[in-house]
Amino acid sequence: MTSKERPLDHLVFQVGALETARARLSALGFQVAANGYHPFGTANCCIFFADGTFLEPLAIADKAMARAAAGSGNVFTRHALSFREYNGQEGLSAFVFAAQDARADHADFAEDGLSAGEILDFGRDFVAADGSRDRAEFRLAFAHAAGAPDCLFFTCERVAVPDVDRTALYEHPNGATGIAEAIMVAADPGALRDDLLKLGWRAVEETEESLRLAGPSYALRVVTPQTFSDVTGIAASGSDAPQFRAAVFACRDTQALMERLLQAGVEFNFTPDGVIVPPAEGQGTTFVFRAQETA
Repeated sequence: MTSKERPLDHLVFQVGALETARARLSALGFQVAANGYHPFGTANCCIFFADGTFLEPLAIADKAMARAAAGSGNVFTRHALSFREYNGQEGLSAFVFAAQDARADHADFAEDGLSAGEILDFGRDFVAADGSRDRAEFRLAFAHAAGAPDCLFFTCERVAVPDVDRTALYEHPNGATGIAEAIMVAADPGALRDDLLKLGWRAVEETEESLRLAGPSYALRVVTPQTFSDVTGIAASGSDAPQFRAAVFACRDTQALMERLLQAGVEFNFTPDGVIVPPAEGQGTTFVFRAQETA
């Protein structure tokens, strides 16, 4: 049974097209990396942070290839296609932990009855800004929480990492410094507690309306639809099943962020919980920017 806390690796959100995602995320003040292509029909344009975490906007680049991979047991593409079938082309779809040993994680998930399918090993060529080439290789182990088919969890072991300097990609004009939290909406947050704890969190706060689980440097908050609406001002419409509904970022200067969003014509709301940017095409989900905590 899993007892360790797992660090965050990244969040995956589905988008209809990378070009649209790049334009929207750039308007929000993020530095967006070059497109990357997977060998099973999906593609991304990531947003990296200095702590090693990142956001992965994910598009279907080759539908036939993605369908073939899903039919062969590729959990990553199978979930991407299933998510889109039931929820539309966009939305926050996966929470990803960093892994030292994905095979051991897979064994843990299987023992706990949480495994979502077989391990996925893959690699892709990487081209740096200076034109140099290298290869990145990954191993993924997948899990799910009972009753939450739209929410995929997996661990990501970086088997081979290209030696590349991403420093320029860490400085975001909007002042975002990292991922602080993801928010899931569920009719009964407490019903997910046991499965989520087995994935590698510890519960730090629990009420009838919410469950907050903490990792080493981030959190997952599970709230009722009404609580989500009260906090963000956005209705949690859609599926009755639990769904990821927001990504929360630490931000150096929320006042400067709001001025930037105003200049870019981006809709937002300022609330006690932070600067709320509603979903828009290419963004995929609600974004929340909170003032960065200082030591």
